[in-house]
Amino acid sequence: MVKTKSLTQILLVCMIVLSLFTGCRSAPVEEPTPLPPTSVPPTAIPTEAPTPTPVPGVTVLVTAGQTDASLAAAVQAQLDELARSVRQSLEVRGEIQPGDILPEWKHIIFLAPPANLQDLLNAAPETQFVVVSEVELNQTANLSVIRLQPEKQAFMAGYMAVIIANDWRAAGLLPADEPLGLVKSTAFVKGGQYFCGLCNSYYSPVVRFPIYYSIPANSAPGQWLGGADELALNYIYVYYVAPEAASPDLMYTLATRSVILLGGQTPTPEIVNLYAATIRYNLTDALNSIWPAVSSGQGGQIVKANLEIVDINQDIFSPGKQILVQKTLDDLQAGLIYPLDPLAE
Repeated sequence: MVKTKSLTQILLVCMIVLSLFTGCRSAPVEEPTPLPPTSVPPTAIPTEAPTPTPVPGVTVLVTAGQTDASLAAAVQAQLDELARSVRQSLEVRGEIQPGDILPEWKHIIFLAPPANLQDLLNAAPETQFVVVSEVELNQTANLSVIRLQPEKQAFMAGYMAVIIANDWRAAGLLPADEPLGLVKSTAFVKGGQYFCGLCNSYYSPVVRFPIYYSIPANSAPGQWLGGADELALNYIYVYYVAPEAASPDLMYTLATRSVILLGGQTPTPEIVNLYAATIRYNLTDALNSIWPAVSSGQGGQIVKANLEIVDINQDIFSPGKQILVQKTLDDLQAGLIYPLDPLAE
């Protein structure tokens, strides 16, 4: 009986201990159920519009109207350097029409005024034009002018011709075209008179030199030669042949007559032994002067082109005479001599 009671007590104690042990166990922790991901629209990354590649600028040289190949080459070389200074290329054309002008043509330089100048200016108002001209041109916002001074060129031609010629026997072949025909012939005669006054020849036939023959600039070489034949009746020793008259055929024919030649453009090799010098415009210096304004888009500029004496043959045109001529040229370009009436100064 006692053993049964003891066993019962033991079982009871075991049950209590077991219940206490079970109650001390921590309840299982439930893992949180993950929420479904929220759908967020992707943020659009702004993209920059592609920058258009700038079209390279071009400077165009138009050579129509310039018959002196040497001068045109000098201008081309100088203009190529000026174009590269503003990161442009140079293109050379004989002539252009309004429809030829492209957006990348930033500057167009003409060595003589084109007949369709106003149409070209109207066709490209954003392009800067530079025109080499003997006459005044109407100013516009996109036109600049390198102004030639033909009266000064003709004056120096007459002056040099009588200095070089024996017995003052000098003559000129000059264009008669207006508005400058009379200006050129008057200045040519005044240039000779500036040096020798009346310039009457000593030997017969007695003539007051220099003399000249003038016809339209576009006359055939044979017509110019006819004028030279007429002048030759006065025993001419020196001829000044204006650029408008100076075809290679005419110059060569005159050279075969053993007369001395002066000109306004570089001679061919066949006649250099009888060629004294060239009186031409210094267009490269004029371009250098006008370029800063033109390349920055400032039209309406006017620059006067000075004269220079090149292609000098020292056997004919001696150093002493060169000094005298250069002094007179300097005074002329400084405005100290008026080429149409120098004796009034």
